[in-house]
Amino acid sequence: MAQLAGQNAASYAAGLVKITKFLPSVLLAAAACAPSAPKPAGGPAPAAAPAALPPIGLKPADRSALAFVRHRLPDVVGHLPVSLVTVGSPLRDLYAERFPLLYGWMGSTAGGFAAAGPSASDIGAVEWVNACRSGDYVGRFLWTPAGRAYRIALVGADGKVEAERAGDRTEFCLGAGAHTHYFSDDAVALAIEIDRLIEG
Repeated sequence: MAQLAGQNAASYAAGLVKITKFLPSVLLAAAACAPSAPKPAGGPAPAAAPAALPPIGLKPADRSALAFVRHRLPDVVGHLPVSLVTVGSPLRDLYAERFPLLYGWMGSTAGGFAAAGPSASDIGAVEWVNACRSGDYVGRFLWTPAGRAYRIALVGADGKVEAERAGDRTEFCLGAGAHTHYFSDDAVALAIEIDRLIEG
């Protein structure tokens, strides 16, 4: 991040593609370390960054952390649409399960995939894709209810990934594996989804 601080904000924002396992910490770090955007010709100056980042979970079981990220995200990327890809995310299986007061904003999956939260729009993104491996000991599904079988994502005849989709969220399992090798040769479905997001 220190190297990014000296770069032009426009080129930083144009090249911003975050593939992250730890959504809150990475987005907060990016928002804190990003260079200030230059003042547009004839437009208002960008808002000043806060002096310090408030800790996540300052107000337990609410969406204060998401509200902070949503507020800071435009400072980092301007008005560019942001899509998020997470793999082996610990948000549900590790964090929300063991720290429910801090991660209450994750909501419940009891209502099924379509009703589960959070959504991509909750964090200021246009789409959120989550992939996992069936044996990942750190994190798996974010929105799929516990106990559902791990159906391996296949690529259909139309070239699209057969995945669970609802609104601005997509989720699928890449098959057997642990918390490593998410970008290996057998992760074809993930590669296709990332290409789809980039092509927009």
